[in-house]
Amino acid sequence: MKNAEIGRLYNLEQLEHEFSRLPQKFLKGPDVVTASAVELPALTPSNKLVPRMNFGGISIPLQLTQESLPGTKNLSFEEFIINYCGLCRFNLRSRLAQLGLTLSLRNHDFGSGLGSDIYRQSKQGKNFTIEIEAYFDNLSNRPLFIPKNYSLGRFIHNAAPLLSGKALETAFQEKRIQIGNIPFDQLEKVFRRYSFDKITSEIFGIKIPINPDAWRWIPRHPQNEPIDVSKLHTDYRKDIESLQVPYNKDNKPDGPALLIGRTLYPITINDPKITGWIDRRLPIKEPRPYDEVGWQLYSTVFDGGTSKEGSRRTDWPAIVEHFCGYSKIINGKLEKDVEFFFYEDQE
Repeated sequence: MKNAEIGRLYNLEQLEHEFSRLPQKFLKGPDVVTASAVELPALTPSNKLVPRMNFGGISIPLQLTQESLPGTKNLSFEEFIINYCGLCRFNLRSRLAQLGLTLSLRNHDFGSGLGSDIYRQSKQGKNFTIEIEAYFDNLSNRPLFIPKNYSLGRFIHNAAPLLSGKALETAFQEKRIQIGNIPFDQLEKVFRRYSFDKITSEIFGIKIPINPDAWRWIPRHPQNEPIDVSKLHTDYRKDIESLQVPYNKDNKPDGPALLIGRTLYPITINDPKITGWIDRRLPIKEPRPYDEVGWQLYSTVFDGGTSKEGSRRTDWPAIVEHFCGYSKIINGKLEKDVEFFFYEDQE
């Protein structure tokens, strides 16, 4: 074996050894807040097929602390760059996604964009607060005002194993996960197929039906009045629903729009070691024009267990936020279900 090959093999083994120290958990940071107030303009479709979206995004400065990037405290620089950045994502608070906020395409690979400066500051062994520029779009028909010190979401890093096959079935049988009162064998499954010397199928997710009568959307305001998120009450669901109107054959958006729905059954995750995840990619069976597709916004994480107050963190129908093309809306070809996956922390 050549020296270069030996060196390459050693480096891979060394990295594999280092990475084995990473926790096999679904890590979630604390809430990240805005460093200043900002107003995002409403979505304004230039025609019925393609919305005029500012894919460069609107800049929102965020305040980050040493704890904002979960799990980085004991990482080497190589682990941070190679194993952490690519898996670090930002998950929006559901209330903001329901109002139209989403990450801009400019934030692709958001974790990597934070770079080495934050890593180095976190290694100084002292608390710090810094500002970064993040970019967001508003997919609502109304402007969105977000005040200073308002929580937008949190950084997540998923290194937990996926619950699949028998392990997923067992989690349901032990009632660590429940989809309404539906037995596991009556739920529609998501399968992964392997084809090496033979073809096998393994269950690695659940398809949960969306309530077809629950779709809603936010219409334009006559005076283009912004939605001020600081005025949302503790029971923000009622406040948001008061801004929405039902989607039906006689009341549809006149262009691409954000539609808000919810699953037909409540989703309950009783185990704090389990995290639920909605797949962002809506199923596409064959290539289709832009106006026939849609996607789930960046609000996809569902915590298990209970809060400090003793209430379950996930014990209700899941809210889905689908940005849909014009043809999809006009023809009523909305998604009938969402694909749900579950990850379990390992000690």
